[in-house]
Amino acid sequence: MQNQKNTYKSKSSPIKTILLGNPHLALKVKELLLEKNILIQAIRYPTVPKNNDKIRITLTSDHNKKDIDNLLNTLENVICEKYT
Repeated sequence: MQNQKNTYKSKSSPIKTILLGNPHLALKVKELLLEKNILIQAIRYPTVPKNNDKIRITLTSDHNKKDIDNLLNTLENVICEKYT
């Protein structure tokens, strides 16, 4: 995922975003993750400026390391698949 054109902004917050810059891609990533029982939100215009579409991930204390590893692996597969 590091060589792709998405941007991950790390903060000390349980809410993480990944900038995708495309509303259709944000929705598609959301749908594909939902098929794998992973709930994220697609954030699109007018909530964010045009071309700043992103996905939002909310982590909770209920998530364990296995859940987070599964999320990261699934995200990498889905996003890389969409960029290639």
